[in-house]
Amino acid sequence: MKRCFELEKSGQLREGVSAAGCMQRVCQEDGRRFYRANRFEEALGSLTQVEGLLRGSPSLALDKGEVFYALYRFDEALAKFDEVLDTFPQSVRAAAQRAHTLIRLGRLPEARSQFEKMLGFENAKAEFKRLRSNSYVTGNLAVLKLMEGDVAGGKREFQHALELDPRNPLAHTYLDRMVPELEAKQVGPDGVAMIQVVFEELSFGRGNDAVKLIGEMLKRWPNFRLGYVVAADTQRRYGNFYACEDTLTAALSRFPKDVKIQVERIRCTLMRKGVRSTEALPDVADLKRLAITDPDDALIQEILMLLEQ
Repeated sequence: MKRCFELEKSGQLREGVSAAGCMQRVCQEDGRRFYRANRFEEALGSLTQVEGLLRGSPSLALDKGEVFYALYRFDEALAKFDEVLDTFPQSVRAAAQRAHTLIRLGRLPEARSQFEKMLGFENAKAEFKRLRSNSYVTGNLAVLKLMEGDVAGGKREFQHALELDPRNPLAHTYLDRMVPELEAKQVGPDGVAMIQVVFEELSFGRGNDAVKLIGEMLKRWPNFRLGYVVAADTQRRYGNFYACEDTLTAALSRFPKDVKIQVERIRCTLMRKGVRSTEALPDVADLKRLAITDPDDALIQEILMLLEQ
């Protein structure tokens, strides 16, 4: 922060901006930048530097709350979101984060109450996280129903969330991929909370932690297809092609006729061996056979197109 004092002394700061104001802006922006880069300890360090200057600032409380959440310091995160809501009781971002924090603390009735309260906010139809707030809230209420074992109720809530905003990715993912597995009892209600944590870990750039948690899920629910798919996708994205193959080979022992899993396994194998290598020729032949039986599969066609280039 020495730079801010130097700028003030030389008169280079904009009129009305003090060294303290410069520190506030720089440190808070650094904290946000570190947070976006998943460098959470550094984010906390930057934000803490200006805590004395910004005591009582709702924006700093919100930023610190999100960092505490990412660091698994949920009680501290909750206190920060409460600070924001004391000043701005209809802050959608703070209210949503507070509800998610309550879920991580296992306080589901309070989380439900928080989400339901948000539906009465004046800006309930405004955009939040690239969709209408009321759709976002309704989708999360649906997740809570699934956690409580009410699969039919959760399904209805997801459908309502899509009526409010057809873009809702949470509703699409759960209706297409999670609800059918719950209905078939391939995973239990407590698996919903676990897969939510998996998705959060992925959003925070903690792929290894996400895969470990999926491994725990698959020990409990070995026929949980989505678990294999998410684990393999994560391993592939992080360049761990051997692990991706192993995960999908294990999945094929459970779902031997699943074309999509077969194709994903071939993709990881080709990425490990090299698509132009002689070693990969049997896998390319397998892919071409699958293309004959399933000519409309988009991934098969995409891989074949890449092979022809």
